[in-house]
Amino acid sequence: MATPAAILAQIDTGSTNNVVHITQSISVDATYDAHYCVGIAHPYTGRSRWCTTTTAETAANQAAEILAALVA
Repeated sequence: MATPAAILAQIDTGSTNNVVHITQSISVDATYDAHYCVGIAHPYTGRSRWCTTTTAETAANQAAEILAALVA
C-alpha cells in the first residue's frame, strides 16, 4: 500500500495542498485499499467519495485511479 502522503505527492506535484485531500484510508483486503478523497481544485471541486485503489500499484498509479474516480 502506498501511503496517503505518497499518493498526494503524486496528485499535487506543485505541493500546493489544493488539489485533493485524502481524509481517511483503509485496507479493504489483500488486493484493494480505499481512500476517502475530497476534491479541492477544478475539476474535482465539490466531489468527495471513497475511491478504491489496487494495493500492489505504485503511488502514481493509485493517484491516477483516485483522480479518475473523482471525475467519474
